[in-house]
Amino acid sequence: MGSPISGERPWRRVRRVIAGPAPAAGADWSVTVPAGKVWRLVSVQATLTTAVAVANRSPRLIVGDGDATFLTIPPVAVQAASLAGVFDWIEHGSAYTTAPDQVLPLPALVLEAGWTVGTSTTAIQAADQWSAQQLLVLETDVKGGAVDLGSLPDLTVEVVAGPLA
Repeated sequence: MGSPISGERPWRRVRRVIAGPAPAAGADWSVTVPAGKVWRLVSVQATLTTAVAVANRSPRLIVGDGDATFLTIPPVAVQAASLAGVFDWIEHGSAYTTAPDQVLPLPALVLEAGWTVGTSTTAIQAADQWSAQQLLVLETDVKGGAVDLGSLPDLTVEVVAGPLA
């Protein structure tokens, strides 16, 4: 294993704020974990500004493996028209609302390269706008080579047995 200072280690872990994309009006947003990275998702924050069109929007945070959604976190309450609500999904948080803002619990998640985090908003209107998306992650950069798993206490490791001969 190389020196932790020299950059010779085959991995690197940093706390990083990832800015989400600015989607078109009336569209949800999504962020994909880049190749060679592993993210531990700590929190997600985004603002939904709803237009005057009368409808109750129900924004959900969705997490998937690139092929299928495996986690959906619904809101505490719907968001009505003509509001700007800040949604915070926080690891170890408790659900509550101070309308139109909402805080929602986020389970401890470790996301692999190619996995996605984003929103799916029921009844989103053409002029509604998501903005200011930010994900706080603990990012592990896997450079190849051996990884000392004992030094990554938050990383989930699964041992799968193959067929016995």
